[in-house]
Amino acid sequence: MPAGYYLTSYTQLTGNGVTPFPAYDPGNPVGMMQILGLTDNDSAEYFDCRDSLFDRHYRRLNALPTMTLRELSTCHNKEKLKFDSEAIKRELQRSFDLLEPFHCDAYNPSFSDLPTEKKATVRAQMVQVKYEEFAGSIGEERWFGGAPFKRVDGTHKDTGRDFVEFKVAGGRFLAQECPDCWGVFKDFNNSSESIATYPSKEPAVEHAERLARESNPASEPFKIKCVYSPSLADLCQDAFAACAVDEGTKMKGEETVIGTGVRQITARYKLVLTATPIKNRLPDVFRLAWWATGGKQKAHARFPYPDSTAAREQFASQFLVSERNLTKEAENGKSRRFKKLTPQVCNVHRLWKMFAPIILRRRKANFGEDIVTKTRHVVRAPLGREQADVYKFHLNAKYRDKNGGPAIGAQLQALRVAAANSASELLVRPYGDGTEGEPRAKKSYIPKLHSALKLIEQCLAKGEQAVVFSAFHDSLDILSARLTEAGVPHCIADGRTSQKRRGHLAAQFKLGPGKAPHQVMLAGVECMAEGHSFPLCNNVILLAYSWAYDKFEQAINRVHRLNSRWPVNHAS
Repeated sequence: MPAGYYLTSYTQLTGNGVTPFPAYDPGNPVGMMQILGLTDNDSAEYFDCRDSLFDRHYRRLNALPTMTLRELSTCHNKEKLKFDSEAIKRELQRSFDLLEPFHCDAYNPSFSDLPTEKKATVRAQMVQVKYEEFAGSIGEERWFGGAPFKRVDGTHKDTGRDFVEFKVAGGRFLAQECPDCWGVFKDFNNSSESIATYPSKEPAVEHAERLARESNPASEPFKIKCVYSPSLADLCQDAFAACAVDEGTKMKGEETVIGTGVRQITARYKLVLTATPIKNRLPDVFRLAWWATGGKQKAHARFPYPDSTAAREQFASQFLVSERNLTKEAENGKSRRFKKLTPQVCNVHRLWKMFAPIILRRRKANFGEDIVTKTRHVVRAPLGREQADVYKFHLNAKYRDKNGGPAIGAQLQALRVAAANSASELLVRPYGDGTEGEPRAKKSYIPKLHSALKLIEQCLAKGEQAVVFSAFHDSLDILSARLTEAGVPHCIADGRTSQKRRGHLAAQFKLGPGKAPHQVMLAGVECMAEGHSFPLCNNVILLAYSWAYDKFEQAINRVHRLNSRWPVNHAS
């Protein structure tokens, strides 16, 4: 790429232009082979692995992969005679039907010995297995480098438990399923040592793989990503010397398309910009800090955690207060711990020591530039008569979850909607509830809507623009209907508006008072509270609140900019 500065969006970088992996077509295995780049050599390899692929079924029939079809049928009949249970006989028949296409009249056959019909059956099975393998690998990233080691996935014949083994020089590292957890073991010189335990398979396998890589030191490791159709991030991940990411909280997701796509940029100099590095809980900052400090595979001096989901969980357990449910432990036995992490942060001094060289915080007042004032106006609108009845209904209604317990979240959501628009179609009677009254009002005009219209009238009378933010679409629709009746030019930019259309409306609104075709913008907080700048507008009205406070703080700051010309007023 030519030297220079490049600007892009998250969607353009990670998702636009990416062709989705084709859907599986069970009726056209030959066509799927062409799409996946498979040949009959792959079918032959699949056929040759039948002993390991169907080991359980061969053991069930007491048969061998080298047998002829007649010998396999004889083993099947002998096993059926041993049991009277119809359920067992059905299992034996299922195993025979699964193995039958892999056998013919020849002893120890190869794929080429099979009749045409059986070749087609084996070919179709191979395509399905390969498709699932490929589809599950799309987007997966793995580190490479160091002396090679072999990974073996399997199941113990005696216990039936799964394991993943990493063979290295002199021994192996093992992630193994235990009765109530997954264990990580080191096996060298016929001596086994327990390393750690995890509640699930994935972190245990990552730990064992990391130990295997660390036992094979090498030069700088590198990461390879499996793709079907490359994104812009895949094509230019090594093209830049520096990369600055605005609204960096977008890249916090461990497995999201945006998170993994942005984090694969391997620029030498990295900068993450965000007003909310910890958007909800402390682990939100993990990936931001990991990438900004180099995005390395292993832990290092600047960031003492490696690149893995298990490391993120370890980070959370070290800096979040944990709680144990002693009552459930007593009911279920002492061998199992009922433990969960709370949002409360602990070990604060160590956390500060780690983040002090990484995170730099600057408020607008610290930039050394004059900035206009921001004044908050609290407008208290009482409930309307019919609105109060609707609010009372949902306050008294019996909201229950699927287990019969109180559904507090659903009830709070209904109360939020009733406070914003008591005639909303979202307000319905809870299933099985018999509370007296109606769940929804007949009239949409409420005191809050009246207050919003008065504020808009005042802004327009002064020749100023106004942005109205709401967490609910129908609140904006009701306000839009009233503005249309009054002949007020306005635009709606919420989640129902395409991204391209929202960008066009924002660019027009940014022209300022007297020049923009619309002096009022009705904006959805989820899609317009970030990434936009309206320095010529100086009025913000918060109509219906979101669950997260930072959304509305960000919404206000779309207007309160370093280059704003006039003092900003925001009403809520």
